[in-house]
Amino acid sequence: MVPYVATKSAITTLTKSLAKENIDYPISINSVVPGMVETDFYKDVKTDSEGKEELESLPYVLNAFGVPLNTVGNFFVELASQHPGKETGKNYSLLKGFRLIRGISLITWYKITGKI
Repeated sequence: MVPYVATKSAITTLTKSLAKENIDYPISINSVVPGMVETDFYKDVKTDSEGKEELESLPYVLNAFGVPLNTVGNFFVELASQHPGKETGKNYSLLKGFRLIRGISLITWYKITGKI
């Protein structure tokens, strides 16, 4: 997981730096952090015996905080259709607002009910 997390941080910094360096050009340089999207990435997660309990909680975490794949796709289409240079240097997060509140509520409920 360390390389995965480090890469996300690097992309955020790279996006802002490239946008600043190219501010005089009519281009947009942005990045998107979609949050947890149910893909094969989560199906093939391996763990040791200490992480087994966390891995068993994964379906509940995905249900609480997962962003539907079509939501991610639609966001990328919307972002790509903006006028070039209109917005640049932004890091967009799709896990915010109601989706985040819903996720926190679900995780709390799962803990109260003993599911995780």
